[in-house]
Amino acid sequence: MNKTPFQLGGGVLTLGKESFPLQGAELEMLTIVEHENLLAYSAKLTNRTTLDIGYELSGKLISVQGRKGDKLTHACELDR
Repeated sequence: MNKTPFQLGGGVLTLGKESFPLQGAELEMLTIVEHENLLAYSAKLTNRTTLDIGYELSGKLISVQGRKGDKLTHACELDR
């Protein structure tokens, strides 16, 4: 199993050594799905990168995904 450091702060998502500034995103979306106990944040950046972060409603991080166009570039699913 590979472990990649994850940090979200100051409007920047950092995965390993890559940083993605979320300020100036073309589109941001926040979705709450109560019956699945899920809060999902999605940001589409100007360079065709899409970032998705999933949390349980309690605030526990459960997933992080990054895509460049249609290609999955980062994926992490945590035990629930």
